[in-house]
Amino acid sequence: MQVATLPNNLFCPHSDIEAEFFKSLVSCPKEKLKKQRTSISPFALNIYIPDNASGSYPGLVSREVELIQPIFKYQPLVKFWLRNRPLQGMRSGELTELVFWSNSYFNIKNKKTCEYGFECALPDLTAKKLALMKGLHFDCFQLTINAAIPPNKQQFSSILTTAKEFHFREWHCCLQVNQTDPDTLNHWLAEVIHYQPAIIELQGLQSMEDAETLSRLSMKMDDQRYQLLADRFFVTQGHKLLQLRLNRNLQYTPWGIARDNLIDWVGVGLGALGKFGEGYYQNTDSIRYYRQALDEKRLPVHCTGSFQSHQQPNFPPWQLVNQLLCFHPVHLTSCDLTIKLCPHLAALFQEALTRGWLIRESDYLALTTLGIDHLRLFCTNLQACPCDSY
Repeated sequence: MQVATLPNNLFCPHSDIEAEFFKSLVSCPKEKLKKQRTSISPFALNIYIPDNASGSYPGLVSREVELIQPIFKYQPLVKFWLRNRPLQGMRSGELTELVFWSNSYFNIKNKKTCEYGFECALPDLTAKKLALMKGLHFDCFQLTINAAIPPNKQQFSSILTTAKEFHFREWHCCLQVNQTDPDTLNHWLAEVIHYQPAIIELQGLQSMEDAETLSRLSMKMDDQRYQLLADRFFVTQGHKLLQLRLNRNLQYTPWGIARDNLIDWVGVGLGALGKFGEGYYQNTDSIRYYRQALDEKRLPVHCTGSFQSHQQPNFPPWQLVNQLLCFHPVHLTSCDLTIKLCPHLAALFQEALTRGWLIRESDYLALTTLGIDHLRLFCTNLQACPCDSY
């Protein structure tokens, strides 16, 4: 795989969850992106679309897809998402062209089992645009809302009523709450729950002034038949993610919670974030360098990174973080040897036990109610562990 790289090796996050992942990544050679991928494992495709994409953008993306397609031609595509604001950044004809070309390059065994989703904001959702996306076989959308502005000032109800008429399989709501207050957040939650999103994400809760604790929010949401996943997601009861959690088949990714057999996440487009095996990469966000790389038949990768290497059978801290976020308890067989071999980790876990964030339950270290309220802090401390390569 030929890759065009730039001297500046920094990841630029699109969201809070991406920023958290980038904290723990260290630079790695591009060759690492090839490792630990199996030819039959499913993969996801994320196409990033800038707010003001030009008319030539679909053609540029299709050229990048042509370069990357040979690597994944035998793997089934199970997730296809248009990221950022595709309805804002592209005209209907351009979107149609982009989706058509992207679909033609990959192995989609059954369109009914492949998840087709798009991200959007409230101003993007009109009946005409929703009809377009439904016609292009999209069955899911994620709506990002600035929760600092109350619902009655954003025409929320009328827009969601219109969206409901198109019978999307499910929709997700991402509430940006860092600039709001508890009363407005409660108002938003009541309004949003009325329209039954499958997933509600609270982005920026740790930065919200006078915010309710996560454990109290969890109890309130439980009364509304939503269960807490990780440190920000509330999932409606009966959702497939909860069954996967029960079977311990989840992973925490920059794109949310997902099935753990989804190893490769192909990111295409300006500033796109992707993952091959255990390595992450990000494309350049410069249209000049993006076009130049494609003209030279090279992938427009700006930087690459991975979690630090570790020695078997040690369990790396980033996997401990994954277990805590996905399941809340950590199995002792997963971490006992690791903790014993790493004094820094041992101190962190002992402090968590002393503070009452964790308790021992049979073969597990389980988060307490107090631990849920400090989950993000504890995971941040684990990710900062200096002995990840012991």
